[in-house]
Amino acid sequence: CGECKPIEEFNRNRCKPDGRAVYCRTCTRQYAAHNYAEVAHDCIVSKIYGLERGQYAAMNKKQKGKCAICGRKETAKYRGTVKRLAIDHSHVTDTVRELLCNRCNAIIGYADDNIGLLQSAIDYLNLHAA
Repeated sequence: CGECKPIEEFNRNRCKPDGRAVYCRTCTRQYAAHNYAEVAHDCIVSKIYGLERGQYAAMNKKQKGKCAICGRKETAKYRGTVKRLAIDHSHVTDTVRELLCNRCNAIIGYADDNIGLLQSAIDYLNLHAA
């Protein structure tokens, strides 16, 4: 932040000559919230879906941060923060397909990947279209 702050605003660090951290607590929290969250997400995604580290980010970039079905950016929030796009995968083959917004992922999930059911829903909506 570049601000002059009292020494109490810096965490203790026995490895440093003055015994204090280089960055203030606020800057340290901001850095950790952003950078460590990305690393943790990569680790979780690799364990659950078998993606390589950085592969989620590459998929997100390829899709321009938009849902593969509706083409919109995610709007659903969790604890005040917009959620990441969900990793859509086949529950039969466990293969990762693409990234979906929370709403589209729920639609696919509630339909149990049943194409016939989804087509019936489309036919129903077309029948009752205004």
